Amino acid sequence: MSCRRCGRNDDIEKHHIIQRVDGGTDEPENLEDLCSACHDYEHAKREIINKIGHTQEKLNKAYKISRKNALKEYLDMLNHRLEVLKSLNAPEQIRLTGKYTTYWVVETTHDIIPIPPENKYYKPPMEQPKLL
Repeated sequence: MSCRRCGRNDDIEKHHIIQRVDGGTDEPENLEDLCSACHDYEHAKREIINKIGHTQEKLNKAYKISRKNALKEYLDMLNHRLEVLKSLNAPEQIRLTGKYTTYWVVETTHDIIPIPPENKYYKPPMEQPKLL
């Protein structure tokens, strides 16, 4: 048995391709062999991708400019974190070190972007009809 991602032969774990919480099963078609470092990487990557999706949904529903801008900045930060995570945990790197590296080791991933809440009582102005 070897890691599907990096090829290492030690510390192999079963990874659910579709998580059980999302309806995945323990059937062999939904399981893959990953070393513990690649397994940690896959879960960290999945978490960031899920945050990107949720943030994109919030952005699509937002109507305040300040909130939209903050959500766009946050999306940029999440995408940056994902790229850093991928670069730090390339299969070749994990094969050499046998270790997962969090994106937190890179200072540029630490920024916190305050996102103002939507005012639930505010309604955006209606579009004015065009005069002919």
